[in-house]
Amino acid sequence: MLKAITARTETVLERLQANRARHQVVVAEARAGYLEAAIRALKARLKRLDKGEQVALVFDLRVPIDRTPKYDTAIAMLSLHRAAGGETIELTASDVQCYIEDQWDWSPEWRAVNSTYSASLAHAVEE
Repeated sequence: MLKAITARTETVLERLQANRARHQVVVAEARAGYLEAAIRALKARLKRLDKGEQVALVFDLRVPIDRTPKYDTAIAMLSLHRAAGGETIELTASDVQCYIEDQWDWSPEWRAVNSTYSASLAHAVEE
């Protein structure tokens, strides 16, 4: 396996920005889905409380995860590199996994949590 490659900074930056945009779409869907699920859970508990039942108010809803700041940092670094005249950049296999393939160390947890609330991500996970 290659230890490192040289890539055009602009190509990497464009891919990273596209990955960030997709990430934000999923996060927005997950936040909306979470809100719907939380409201349903609260209404169901409130209905039981109104009937005089004793209800445990413990909810098993994980809050959607947003890693946009990770993209922002990488984009800022590449932008600064490009502004300093860096037309190319050296990437390791790990860099390619993150910036090009959109497979970060936090991706599995992000997918697991957000696919609960995002229809497009849940569909992608099933494929």
